[in-house]
Amino acid sequence: MNFLKPTLICAALFSVTTAGHAAVVFSEDFSSGTHGSTTVPGWTLTGSVLVLNSADYVNNAGGTGDTNTGLFLAYGAGQAPDTGIALTGLSLVANQQYTLSFDYGSFGGPQSIGVFLNGSQILSETTNYTTNNLSNILSSYSVSFNAPVGAITLEFRDTSSNTINADGLLDNISIAAVPEPSTWAMMLLGFAGVGYMTYRRKRQAPALA
Repeated sequence: MNFLKPTLICAALFSVTTAGHAAVVFSEDFSSGTHGSTTVPGWTLTGSVLVLNSADYVNNAGGTGDTNTGLFLAYGAGQAPDTGIALTGLSLVANQQYTLSFDYGSFGGPQSIGVFLNGSQILSETTNYTTNNLSNILSSYSVSFNAPVGAITLEFRDTSSNTINADGLLDNISIAAVPEPSTWAMMLLGFAGVGYMTYRRKRQAPALA
């Protein structure tokens, strides 16, 4: 029994650790992009979409605060029409369920963004302008989807009706695999084992005393 207890504990911790670290299969924070340009390795930027940071808005657009995320993408920068960004050739396990998460906000007025998977829209979000304080602009959004067969094209398109004096800000994109039922079962079994052994140890403590 002394061997079983650490085994169950290790199994539970291993299950939780594996699920936590193996779930994220793709992430992008645009730190590899070139500031002030349309260059982000692996991505295609079309229209007036630029790699900017908080200082650009504080120094040039009357903004305050800081997103504290470093570089991000700005839709509508430069008062010109913009389309969006696309990541092509993304490889995921076909028919596996994933969760796509990202941070998005609007500077200067309401903005909208559409997320497309192989040309089909899977999410549409519209933000309401409240402040030029960059510290409060970004909000988190997510959507779940089943991966299609073959290479994947992921797009974030600006669907705003107006981009004059208003920019959409995009950052911290990630894709995580949704754990299979068997994974959850292993985690629950591990936790149950830890709980049982803790209970037995508390029951045995008075007898040993």
